[in-house]
Amino acid sequence: MLKNFINTCIITIFLSISLNAQNNFKDFKVIEGLWKIENNQENSYEEWSYISDSLMIGRSYSINNKDTVINEFLKIKATNNVFYYSAKVLNQNNAEEIFFKLVKSEYKTFTFENPNHDFPKRIIYNLSQKNKIKACIENDKKKFIILMNRINN
Repeated sequence: MLKNFINTCIITIFLSISLNAQNNFKDFKVIEGLWKIENNQENSYEEWSYISDSLMIGRSYSINNKDTVINEFLKIKATNNVFYYSAKVLNQNNAEEIFFKLVKSEYKTFTFENPNHDFPKRIIYNLSQKNKIKACIENDKKKFIILMNRINN
């Protein structure tokens, strides 16, 4: 009897963790849409699409004259109840994806880290202001702030 009770408790905990991961992934949906990068002279954008309850895909690009130049491909994905942000910059790291693990999630602020990467080690998306993203790209010695405004919903 006690063994059945313990097994039921364990199954309930695993199910709640699994459901919680799906619900938490939906928190990233606030990033979905097209964002104009405000702190540069180029027409630069970041665009995100919510694909499923475990995957978002994005891209960063610039428009020069009428040409679109892709700067990087982005993902946020859930793997085994762990959330990762990945960036594939075409002219860096042999065009391989670099993964950053979600280490902190507070009200519309997501902190991803990869302590083994030289730069950046942290990527922080702060969406606490309506229709704005403040992205901090940093390591222990330098920090870049990228401000973005939503241009569609």
